[in-house]
Amino acid sequence: MRVANRAVVHLIVCSCASAALADAPPASSPSSLSEASLGESCVVVPTGRLAQGNFEIQLAGGTVCPLILGSAKAGWFYAGNAKFRYVSHDPVEYPVLRFNAKTEGRVDVADVEGGVAIDGTAATILWATSGEAPPLAGDGASPPVEAIRNRFRDHSGAFEKYDGGSTARLVGAAMLDGVTPPTVRVEIGGGDGPLVYTYDAVDERSESLEILGAPQTDDDARRKWPRSTTLSEQPIGRDRRAPAAPAFLMTAADYELTATSGDFVSIVARTTIVPARERLRVLKFEIPGPILVRSGPGNSTERHYHVASVADAQGAPLAFAQENSRLLVDLGRAAAKDRPVTVVFRIEGDYLVRPGGDNYWILEGEELFPQPPFAGRQYTTHGVIRVKKPFRALASGSTVKRSEDGDDNVLEVRSELASGLVAVIAGNYQVNETSRDGLTVRVATYAGKNARSQEQLSELAFAMIDHMQRFLGPFPVPELNIVQVNDLGWGQAPLGMMLITNEAFERALPPDIAHFYTQGVNERFAHEIAHQWWGHALRWPGPEETWLSESFAEYSAGLMIKRAQGKGVFDNLKATWKLRAKNATRVAPIALANRISWKDPTTGFEDRFGLLYAKGPWLLTRLHEELGDEKFLTFLKSYQKTLHGKAGSTKLVADLLRVLSGKDYAPFFDANYWGTSMPE
Repeated sequence: MRVANRAVVHLIVCSCASAALADAPPASSPSSLSEASLGESCVVVPTGRLAQGNFEIQLAGGTVCPLILGSAKAGWFYAGNAKFRYVSHDPVEYPVLRFNAKTEGRVDVADVEGGVAIDGTAATILWATSGEAPPLAGDGASPPVEAIRNRFRDHSGAFEKYDGGSTARLVGAAMLDGVTPPTVRVEIGGGDGPLVYTYDAVDERSESLEILGAPQTDDDARRKWPRSTTLSEQPIGRDRRAPAAPAFLMTAADYELTATSGDFVSIVARTTIVPARERLRVLKFEIPGPILVRSGPGNSTERHYHVASVADAQGAPLAFAQENSRLLVDLGRAAAKDRPVTVVFRIEGDYLVRPGGDNYWILEGEELFPQPPFAGRQYTTHGVIRVKKPFRALASGSTVKRSEDGDDNVLEVRSELASGLVAVIAGNYQVNETSRDGLTVRVATYAGKNARSQEQLSELAFAMIDHMQRFLGPFPVPELNIVQVNDLGWGQAPLGMMLITNEAFERALPPDIAHFYTQGVNERFAHEIAHQWWGHALRWPGPEETWLSESFAEYSAGLMIKRAQGKGVFDNLKATWKLRAKNATRVAPIALANRISWKDPTTGFEDRFGLLYAKGPWLLTRLHEELGDEKFLTFLKSYQKTLHGKAGSTKLVADLLRVLSGKDYAPFFDANYWGTSMPE
């Protein structure tokens, strides 16, 4: 769903003062594994080699000390001269690998036998593993111990704000889980660093190399937090075309949200977690971390998202660690595969941000409660939301009850459709509600009643839904909340909601800006409605399949525009898709659109947009023209019906097209989706 151009930026912060994992014996608790230290037996090494998967480091003279987690030796810290090489053997990623390496600079890329190599230099290396550390031999010389300990402190400071979380805690969690083969994380500092290599053959089932860089911003506070770009991420023991299964699922979330005091919010979320693999003890969640809010040119202030406690079904506390945008929860012992467990979160903080000082706020996804990695977000919801008058809340799910309790407005909602993106918005809204044939549409206008817009948008929504149902099947949710956001130029579609900016409500914008925002607003409105099918009724399984949400929603909106405005307008839209697709396809395949470097934010946005919102729809255009209306529209409806409430995949798209047409479409997707070819 489209990225909101909101004034709030969520940034990654090392929350070292937040709740840490409870102390326990080194062999059984992440607390003793959460802080890395250096052992005493440091040695001088003239040469040496460290290797894992497709990554190796050649040491050329320096000092090495054992890396200690708790009481366990978990690798090495090295300071000296070193070179590294990482080789990708996955042709799907070669274009974006080369593009990102050139854009980011610092490392060298070269074709080698059977792959593409990334080469660079390092001055410090932290090599951590949940298994046995590789051997390194010293030459007997006395090492400069104090100097290397200072280097270790400096090195650790350079990586403490890394988005991927603490290396020590990642490796410590793998130790507790006893995963095989072991997890390896390597931090590369100095030289061409900072870079991070990760080998995870159990949960992520991939190895990756990321390069860290400073964001381009005039904001002093934001500049402190590094921007991470994936140079390479290649699967381990699986085909990239088959999405990796998650380590665990979240299947239900029952939450109570109280926001009755300024910017402060408290949330209690009772979640159902289902382990999807054996020997899972430590759960890894995603959280927003502290939040920076722009308060003026080049200046931001910090808000805080604080995990106050984590407990099991009986209320017994569970050890946890909050840092950066990660939350690790220790269940205390390995959970049985496929047997549900209850995890209860209590969240609090001053992170209700009113964009531009307006009288509304929005919470989505992990802002409401911690989330599994994307593939594991398959949950139904029940929520009770309490806000101080005159604010009123709108939320994902069907309305169970609205009530007043003294100075508070209370909303209770429930959703039976599993989704991974739910939202709550509250503010000074006036709401118009219309129900027809079992569907309720609410239009919420900001800061005053706008009866004309409410009526027009309600009618537009009903008309678009009625038309899309003909080729997509029944509308997936019984209620749709269309909510005005006091901004320009974007839309977003959480479950059962559409957040859309002012131009959809006020077509009479000032002439100097109107043509930038009102053109195409009907198409954007249709796009966001289509997301209730493409994104919720049928989910995408991970970042490499985002087109199942964005491209399919865009094409469905195009079909809506064709009906409403005629073939000529639709032909112009197709021509625009084709042009933008040609400009972007040189950078990456559609599958890896989310990997494109954002060192230049404008270019990064345009290239990603060109792949997901142009090349993806262009592929669907070509399929539609080849199959004809009857078969293509049958394909859309059948895909929705077959996978309702589940995650789709591009492979399943090809399988269904083969069934309907008798033609093998795997080569088409290999060339044009997983590859950078462009069908004419």
